[in-house]
This record gives sequence, C-alpha cells and structure tokens, in this order.
Amino acid sequence: MNKKYSHEAFASLIPEITPVNAPFWDALHRGEIHLQHCTNCRTYQHPAEMFCYQCGSSELEWLRVEGEGTIYSFTVIHASHHPAFKDHVPYHVLIVQLDDGPRMVSAVLEAKGDINIGHRVKPIIHKVSDERSILMFEPV
Repeated sequence: MNKKYSHEAFASLIPEITPVNAPFWDALHRGEIHLQHCTNCRTYQHPAEMFCYQCGSSELEWLRVEGEGTIYSFTVIHASHHPAFKDHVPYHVLIVQLDDGPRMVSAVLEAKGDINIGHRVKPIIHKVSDERSILMFEPV
C-alpha cells in the first residue's frame, strides 16, 4: 500500500458502495478497471447505473478495460478543499476521455511536467485501505 495515499482522508473520497457500483470498486481493489458495457448498443459507461445511458437498455455487463486515454479538460487546484489533498496543492483535476469511450474525473497529484489537453494518460491505482482503492491518472 502506498503510504502517501493510505489514510482515511483518501478513503473518504470513495462513494457509498451499492450493488450497482460494487463491481467497479471491487475490481479496482484487485488492481483492475472494470466498466459497465451495454450488450445492446456496445457502449461503455461510467459511472455505473442500472440502465444504459446511450440506449436505455438494462442489458449491462462488466468488462475489464485498460483505462488509458487522453486529457479532455483540466484545472489546477491551488487550495485544499478536502483533507486528502492538503499536502498536494497545487494539483490537477482532469477529465479523461478513455480510449474505451466514457469520460472520468480524476486527479494528478504530482505532475512531472506539463499537463495539457490531448496528452495521453495511464491509470494508477492506489490502495487507500485494506478494503478499497482509488483510481488516478498520470501522464504517459
């Protein structure tokens, strides 16, 4: 477990685990990224829901994805608005356009260089407790 992220402040970032979103969080803790995939229109979606955002079908399955993508948008945060980030300001909040389709919001806490729209990113999974992990991204 990465000590830098292993405290209750980062664990508090995880939403309530429900039957709908548990497969995402359980897979993440195993070191994998799983997204809902509609068997009707063949699109991936995030966050999880009981129906497809695209076609409304309830025929959804969970499939493993690589989680790589490009920066669609970002902002730089210069003040700590949550205890988890107090030692990391300034940091970046990204909207990542995944190669598999959906967009995800995430953070880059320690950018090693410039962050720009269109840059490639890869997923980084940090264990924050014995039960849960969080997903972040870093530039490739």
